[in-house]
Amino acid sequence: MFIIIGALILLAIFSALVMLLSPKSKEEEPLVLPDEECCGAHEVCEVDLKKLSEEIVYFEDEELDAFRQIDSNHYNDDEIEQFREVLYTLKKREINDWLHSLELRKIAIPEILKPEVRMILAE
Repeated sequence: MFIIIGALILLAIFSALVMLLSPKSKEEEPLVLPDEECCGAHEVCEVDLKKLSEEIVYFEDEELDAFRQIDSNHYNDDEIEQFREVLYTLKKREINDWLHSLELRKIAIPEILKPEVRMILAE
């Protein structure tokens, strides 16, 4: 019985020494500040490598090109519905890419759809 207890104590001391003397392998990660254009859907916005690309990708939404340079508050109900139709046909993982595509094409998403987009991304 004393041998087992002694062995456990020695093992605990040995483990503590190894932990204290081993070099720290984890370096502190630098603080990453959110992007100024953060949509608020994430705690910290991360720059997606695709976002660095200037290549325009279409999501079968070529008809939205007609809304280039229109302010997000100036869409009528039918136009908003066109955006909504595209939005709800996308897979969740495609939404950020679609938003980036709209941004590259200088198309503003209707203001009324922004909360819906955030809700979908937060799910």
